[in-house]
Amino acid sequence: SGMTGLRLRVRGFLSLHLQERPLSEDQTMRQIDEDWWELRATVPESQQLEWWLRWFGAQVEVLAPARLRLKMAANAHEVDTIYAPDLQK
Repeated sequence: SGMTGLRLRVRGFLSLHLQERPLSEDQTMRQIDEDWWELRATVPESQQLEWWLRWFGAQVEVLAPARLRLKMAANAHEVDTIYAPDLQK
């Protein structure tokens, strides 16, 4: 655990929500294009953070830290292997 420099790409309602309720005092957000914002914040690294990020699904992409991005990718792959067969019908 400890603190980590979180960098996310967020879109839609989530970007609005995070502008109103920042994750940290040092949070910054900048618009990338009409859909996406880049968020930077120093936050505690925790299981709770991972659950929170998963909750938002495709509304958020973890850019950093790399170990958290890998965890998110592994989880997305696991979910995909469960549901992907339904899309091939």
